[in-house]
Amino acid sequence: MIRFGRFTARGGDEVEARILDVIREGGEIAKVTLPASSWRALVLMGGYGRGEGGVEVTGGVEKPHNNLDFLLITTGSWVRETEKLRRSLGEALQPLAEKAGIGIDAGAISDRALQNAPCRVMWYDMRFGHQTILGDPSYLPSLSRFTADRILASDIRDLVVNRGTLLVIDDAVTALPAMREGVWKALIRHAVKAVLGYGDALLYWRGTYHWSYAERQRRMAARLDVGADFRSLYDWAMEFRFRPDYSGWEGRDLRAWLDEVRAAVEPVHLEVEGRRCGIERLSWQEYPAAALSRGMRDGLSHPREAARRAKALLRNRGRFGVRSCHELSLSMTPPRDLLGIVFPVIVYDIKDPAFRSMARLVVEGPDDSNGLRMAFLMSWGIHGDPNFEASARKLGLSFEGVKS
Repeated sequence: MIRFGRFTARGGDEVEARILDVIREGGEIAKVTLPASSWRALVLMGGYGRGEGGVEVTGGVEKPHNNLDFLLITTGSWVRETEKLRRSLGEALQPLAEKAGIGIDAGAISDRALQNAPCRVMWYDMRFGHQTILGDPSYLPSLSRFTADRILASDIRDLVVNRGTLLVIDDAVTALPAMREGVWKALIRHAVKAVLGYGDALLYWRGTYHWSYAERQRRMAARLDVGADFRSLYDWAMEFRFRPDYSGWEGRDLRAWLDEVRAAVEPVHLEVEGRRCGIERLSWQEYPAAALSRGMRDGLSHPREAARRAKALLRNRGRFGVRSCHELSLSMTPPRDLLGIVFPVIVYDIKDPAFRSMARLVVEGPDDSNGLRMAFLMSWGIHGDPNFEASARKLGLSFEGVKS
């Protein structure tokens, strides 16, 4: 019988026992749902897999604050078969999630795909921060390629854009004539995730990233070469992740607070992208050319990246043209990467005419800040996060009339 460690960073015995019951029942459901020969392991990843999940106190009772992230590692090599198993597992776990009142996300990847995958943040974090529910507990630790020093620089860029887009969503929601009841809590959670994402990127480029939340918190606090204001904000965000407290927030001017958060993370964004592009003291005016140049260099050094860029060229050459080096670089940049390049214009409302014009061209949006923001989010739902639009609508955002 597999023995489990802790699931939360700050939770007591009752919430630990509640999560354990769900994990064990989920394992039993997986056993009877999936053919034994079709999978190698079922693991719990994310915060609870690390033993650092969040706990919220409601009415004096502790309860999990986040979803449980299950990952099924399959033995087949066919993507369709892996997706079929993921779907079957997710459907089988849904009644358990509803009964326990805990969200359960089910993912799947084949062992072959995992062994051939590039080193990304999520795979490094998972290798060291997981708990095996079923199967071989030695499998994930054996994936020795997944180390902090091998994480792709482009994945750190994506981390910043993914988390930073949550701030764009928050801006869109606060710009609505009226917010839906209770939505303000989601906006705070978004900002917490964004602050942690920016801080994690900074730790990576300072050579001190670690899979553990608690260790990252300690390492950031010890970095006297990082501004005291950002260190304090990062520390607060990490504590909020461990044990969220919404008291005192209702009725607060969230728009003004979000402006403060944005002001704190913008210089971090410039530093980490400057390091990736090899430019000290990078400015936003220099950034588009620097990011396009770095992308082209990546395309020449990695066969898989070169293939992505060749596909982008076939798709974009009629849109951006190929008459100049700048147009060629734009045409050879995949859509999601283009969104990452123009993202600063959207989130920080940068007024530089050339950069703003490029953003309008990429997302096919107007020049006014809200219209450009909504066009960016519409494009993000297509190229960045396929699940985005459905979740955005729950926040009250509508994309009617926004050009896609």
